[in-house]
Amino acid sequence: MTLAPAQAPGYYCETLIPKSSVMALDIDPSCLKIAKTNSASFDAHITFLQSDLLKSLPVNSAANSVMLVNLPYVPTDFPINDSADFEPRTAIFGGIDGLELYTGLFGQINCLSLKPNYMITESFPSQHSALQAIARKWL
Repeated sequence: MTLAPAQAPGYYCETLIPKSSVMALDIDPSCLKIAKTNSASFDAHITFLQSDLLKSLPVNSAANSVMLVNLPYVPTDFPINDSADFEPRTAIFGGIDGLELYTGLFGQINCLSLKPNYMITESFPSQHSALQAIARKWL
C-alpha cells in the first residue's frame, strides 16, 4: 500500500511493483476528487479515502507497505512565492515548525498493530534532523 496524495506516484508504484495496491488519503474531498480525475489519465487502480492522516485507514492495511507521505511542511511564518497564494493555507503550512502534521502522523503510526516497512516523506533539508527525531520518538 502506498499513501500518495497525488496520482502519479501511485501509478508508478503500481507499475514498478506488480501485485501492489495503492491507496491515496487526503483530508480534503476536493483534493481527492481532482486526484481521482487525474488518475484516470494514468489508468491507475487507486483506492481513494477521505481521512485525517491515518484515521480512516483500513485495519492492517499498513502491513508490508511503503508509505509515500507529502504532508504540508512549510513553517507558518515562512515566506512563500506568489503562485502559492492560490493554494489553500492548509495544503502548504504545517504549523510553527512545519512538522506538526508529521508529529500527528507518527503518533498514529505508533498505534497501528502492523506498521509500514518504509516511509518516504517530503520536507525542507533544514527539517530532516527534526523529522528523524520525531520518527525515532514514536517508532
